[in-house]
Amino acid sequence: QQQQQHRRRLTSQLLLTFLLLCSCIHSSYCISGWIDPPVVKAALGEKVTLLCGVDGFNENERPSSNLTFFNQTSGLTIDSRFVRILNRTTAELTLHKVPEQITTIYCKYGYQGVTTVDLFVGHKPDSIPKVDCHSYNWVDLNCSFIIPENHLAVQYELKYSQGEIKDKSNFRQLYDCESVTKTNNVFSCRFSENKYRRVAKTFTFQLTASNILGTLEQAFEFDNFKNIIPD
Repeated sequence: QQQQQHRRRLTSQLLLTFLLLCSCIHSSYCISGWIDPPVVKAALGEKVTLLCGVDGFNENERPSSNLTFFNQTSGLTIDSRFVRILNRTTAELTLHKVPEQITTIYCKYGYQGVTTVDLFVGHKPDSIPKVDCHSYNWVDLNCSFIIPENHLAVQYELKYSQGEIKDKSNFRQLYDCESVTKTNNVFSCRFSENKYRRVAKTFTFQLTASNILGTLEQAFEFDNFKNIIPD
């Protein structure tokens, strides 16, 4: 019975999503309107507020009373308790303590789509517990680490200086890791031949992670000689 309910709910969700997309793609079926902001990026637990308005109605009509909001991920219309009518054309949606998610919120007028907003809810960058680096035959240095899950995009920057962490003078000369790739959840980069100081025993790596919520900096030592892989 639960599986049947899940199938019906999924079918209803897909059908409604299709109809909403059609109504927004084909102008003859689309209600003219707007949503503000068009994209929302928020922190876990924050309050999110959206405004949706419609155009093209005469002054004695009150179309805002027919505005509703639909969450694509849950497949459900958002409870009207969270919707407030501001004026004859505009409604306000307020979501409290939002959980982590990526979803699309549809603003609807009856069964017709008005417009959509993409919602991204995540957190500050997490620390990286381990960075793996190896050199094949002293040619260059290849590094990688697992990217923690976060619905708010995180930018990473990896650099190194020669010497130990306690030797602050070595931080004056930093070498950037290049050829950055992100495949699935793995970050990879490479210190090329001209940036790889192969004769140095100890490096101090500096890893910077940043997104719209903040920046996290980490420093850790790396034994170069122990991570050489010969032919």
